Amino acid sequence: MPETESAAAENETQPAEVDTSDEINQTSTETIRIASAYGRKAIVMPDGKLQLFTEGEGETDSYVSIADPVFYASVGRYHNAAVTKKNELYVWGANESGQVGDGSTSDQEEPVLIFSDAKTISLGDRHSAAILTNDDLYVWGKNKNGQVGDGTTKNTSD
Repeated sequence: MPETESAAAENETQPAEVDTSDEINQTSTETIRIASAYGRKAIVMPDGKLQLFTEGEGETDSYVSIADPVFYASVGRYHNAAVTKKNELYVWGANESGQVGDGSTSDQEEPVLIFSDAKTISLGDRHSAAILTNDDLYVWGKNKNGQVGDGTTKNTSD
């Protein structure tokens, strides 16, 4: 049943149906991907360039330099990640809980290669999760509430 104009106005904050009938694939040159969390956005442009935006005081934006075209991106509270069309996973940003995954807790200003066979990545507050091309799941970073899923509450960095 169609909504009336007043009913539609009341539901402006309700989720809207999205047409997902077109399959998204890595060879598309017209696809734009957007990741958003914690007042931050990552936009993968059709040419594979990655642009980051931070909302708030003096909204900032920047392009990230990664040699190969980016296929997928994710943003955490203080760190970022990108998967290239060659399945390389790069992560950078704050790293106090080991969320970058480079075996350290030193912040990384530039993208660091973490996996060369990644399918996708998802970032949380201070933790990261990647699925590799063989469908193995890796999770690392802050683990205070057991979000890494290893049965402990110890942070992991690699």
